Amino acid sequence: HNFNRRFASSVSFLFMTVLLHSLIAPVSIKDALLSSIQLISSIYAGYFYLKVLHDLGPKYVYKVMLFLAILILLGSALELLNTPVKQMSELFRFNYYGSMNTGLNYRALIHYGGARPYFFTSEPSHIAKYFITIFMIIYSTSPRKAKNVILLLTLYIFSVIIIRSPLLLIIIALIVGYEYFIAKSLKISGKISSVFLIGMIIFISTIYMGNRFDSIQTGRDVSYFIRIGSLDEILLKTLKEYPLFGVGIGGKTIMESIVTDVYYDFGMMHSSIEGGNAERIANYLVVLILYFGLITSTVIFYLFYKILKISYIPNWYFLMFSVLAYSFSEGGMVTARVWVYIYSIVYISHVKSTWKELSH
Repeated sequence: HNFNRRFASSVSFLFMTVLLHSLIAPVSIKDALLSSIQLISSIYAGYFYLKVLHDLGPKYVYKVMLFLAILILLGSALELLNTPVKQMSELFRFNYYGSMNTGLNYRALIHYGGARPYFFTSEPSHIAKYFITIFMIIYSTSPRKAKNVILLLTLYIFSVIIIRSPLLLIIIALIVGYEYFIAKSLKISGKISSVFLIGMIIFISTIYMGNRFDSIQTGRDVSYFIRIGSLDEILLKTLKEYPLFGVGIGGKTIMESIVTDVYYDFGMMHSSIEGGNAERIANYLVVLILYFGLITSTVIFYLFYKILKISYIPNWYFLMFSVLAYSFSEGGMVTARVWVYIYSIVYISHVKSTWKELSH
């Protein structure tokens, strides 16, 4: 109960801080309130999700996550094969997201050679984000045995073939971070297995994502531009206008003109506007700084630290590294997707102590 009270009081203090900040920021109170409620709800969702994982135990978590990984891959494959799964997915998107986009468009043909699955999400990249989190939990709860390495490699191969997203490369960074910061006590055989897995993932990614890498190198890739290429310019322009306190949480419409100008400068206006990304910034750490400015963002980062500290963090370097790596995939700082990922990393850093109990 003390544990829950500490968490509740820390999150409540964060909520009040964010709301008070909105009074001095140019954002509307309505936008700030809605985004603040979403942020707090997402943090609670991540926290209780962590508690559920711990209550289930690593063996059961492994089985659940393996089932979810197979479900995502199988469901996405069935959607690409034009089975009734595709119609159900499109109907769900229309009713829930108001979108009837299909996976087959000009960009998908150029970069991927075919359609990409949505599988009950609003865009194909979301499937990759979910898969990254699930894959890393499977990785952390798998003893370093040959059969588990083969299983992980098989899952990754099918994810590249079916999901077709460069975001899956984040898995490489996360595995490297895990091995460096968390798994230091692994035997040499475990290290060799991990190095082999990383090497094969890089090799497979090079084969299946060659066209996408060429597009990034030539500066024609819109997704790369939104996630990485435009960030420094947007950050500088926004902080030049709102340096100390930012635009306020939920202030996307305020940033729209700045983001649009940057897109124009880089010749990306057509793709960004038609894709509904006029105010889109796909990096939640950058979004946080833009929302709160140089002064308040420092306070917010500290409050996040206090909230996460309650759940006990064995290795802060691994958590910070993982949060940074994943930030290039996602701009929704207030969404449950981000906070479920963050608390998944917390769980992954905890699970090392249970390795001796694992025997699949």
